[in-house]
Amino acid sequence: MSSEDLEQVIIHVTSSIKKVFPDTSPGKLLRINSDIHMKFAKIADFLDDFTQPNRGPCGGFSQTYAALCDYNGFTLREEIQWDIDNIYARHECREFRLLDFTHLDTSDVALAVASLSFNPWFTKLHCKDFRLRLEILEQILYVIGRSLKIEELILENCGLKCEFAVKMAQALDNNPDTVLHTINLSGNPIEDKGIAAISRHFEKHQSLQHLNLARTSVTPKGMNSLLQSLAFKETFSNSLCHLNLSGNPGILATEDSINLYNFLNQCTSLCHLNLSGTDCALDSLFGSLIHGCCSTLSYLNAARNVYSHRKVKNISPAISQFFSKSSALKYLELSGTKLPSNALRSMFQGLTSNDMITDLHMDLSNCELCSSGGQVIQDMIFDVNAVSTLDLSGNGFNSEMVTLILSIGRSKSIKHVFLGKNFNLKLNTSVAEVLHRIVQLLQDEDCPLQSLSLADSRLKSGTNIILNALGVNSSLTKIDISGNAIGDTGAKLLAKALQMNIKLRTLIWDRNNTTAVGFLDVADAMARNFSLMSMPFPISDISQAYRVNPGKTEAALHQIQNCLLRNNYLERNVDEKAKDLQNDTTHILSQENKRRHSSEGGGMEKLAALQH
Repeated sequence: MSSEDLEQVIIHVTSSIKKVFPDTSPGKLLRINSDIHMKFAKIADFLDDFTQPNRGPCGGFSQTYAALCDYNGFTLREEIQWDIDNIYARHECREFRLLDFTHLDTSDVALAVASLSFNPWFTKLHCKDFRLRLEILEQILYVIGRSLKIEELILENCGLKCEFAVKMAQALDNNPDTVLHTINLSGNPIEDKGIAAISRHFEKHQSLQHLNLARTSVTPKGMNSLLQSLAFKETFSNSLCHLNLSGNPGILATEDSINLYNFLNQCTSLCHLNLSGTDCALDSLFGSLIHGCCSTLSYLNAARNVYSHRKVKNISPAISQFFSKSSALKYLELSGTKLPSNALRSMFQGLTSNDMITDLHMDLSNCELCSSGGQVIQDMIFDVNAVSTLDLSGNGFNSEMVTLILSIGRSKSIKHVFLGKNFNLKLNTSVAEVLHRIVQLLQDEDCPLQSLSLADSRLKSGTNIILNALGVNSSLTKIDISGNAIGDTGAKLLAKALQMNIKLRTLIWDRNNTTAVGFLDVADAMARNFSLMSMPFPISDISQAYRVNPGKTEAALHQIQNCLLRNNYLERNVDEKAKDLQNDTTHILSQENKRRHSSEGGGMEKLAALQH
């Protein structure tokens, strides 16, 4: 065969292979000598752009899948091809969702995953809450070890063991050109052995943006290996944006946790940090954050931890310094962490002097703040302008509740407040007195509150005080009265309020012992309410009411749903008409400006001609 004929054959073979296996080199699929291999490589690079438009939807996935089925002797599943060529292609979806195909046989799903190894379209492989079989896992490992396109790997709660993590680290070692920047293995018991293998890989190659190893059954020993690798590789300090180690109890309770704090000391890229339920010490945490990602961190979850592992008398100044210098913080959760009142005061002192952050969501629920913490909030909250959402649920404020509500009312920034599970009052303060204070707060014309939660407070008939005031309230757009056992009497009062209120947009009211009678009252009221947009189904009450009277319950819920759909439809129409009116006005003004400009321009031309 002449060299020209050989070249034509190579071009034909290369073109055919690139159509079916676009993200590969034909030389890797064929047994050929080095000279021909070089010709394949040169021609493949030339033909890559030429064959790309002819590959079909989603990078020619269906052609690759069909070829693999034929090669392995499996029946082609047209459902897979149809979904990719139509649903995925229509939405330009680059996330391959395994849950879309888990109803098929394991071998069919495995071949579909294998197709990703040669596909240039998909950049994300996702699966959650589904136990993956060995055959599928093997193909996922093959994709990890070969793909140059997969950027995100999300395998959350998929039943993975330490063996998978070890093999994944090996696959990544064999793929130095990988572009993988997001790894989520949360909810899988990969344990210390798996974490250690991943950590060794990080020391050699990887530079991540997103790492989620929450609830992985790791111990302090295994976590120490990970933290050492993060601190060892300098690139992590400039690349890692999202770190989630939550739900691994005890991993930060030992002296080895110093490796985490060393990493946070030098990390300047972190935006999202979740250390909830890890026995992290807040005094050490804030001491590290102030030196590292103080200017980038927007989300911090340190719930269910401790303030310090040592017996300390003085509060670390780092807490106040962090909250005074933080410039990006939007979400802070410390729920379930016992906070000393002085630490709470230090936090608010820092926020008082911070004018860089606004709209901060602060969750201090179940922190055992009690009366001393309530007093701190009363003293400091007026001067804190950064907080817009404040969750104070379950803190046992007792007698401080009345004055606490008054202090919240004086705040100019707080728009959303959670006060549930604080009404087991002692001493001389009554529940009714506190509720009347809340009503007074809501009736204040200058009140900035937009949403209020009194959930799980067991207020019973006391809730009627709030419901009676809700009819004329003009500030709240959202209210949560779940878990208060208001019964059908409360539902009737709620129905009356809904017929009068024109401001409320969201209502949450489950776990209230409401029967079909109460639901019917609310359904009738909704026929006269055109402002409420959202009412999450009260599942608990519905299930009980349906067992007793299914017909009336179903009819009431159907009517409520229709009214909500009507309200949302009307709202959209109003928005669209307003938008059309704005566009028409803009067009008219634009045309008028053009006309004026044209007339002025013409006048100037005539004047110039006369002068000439």
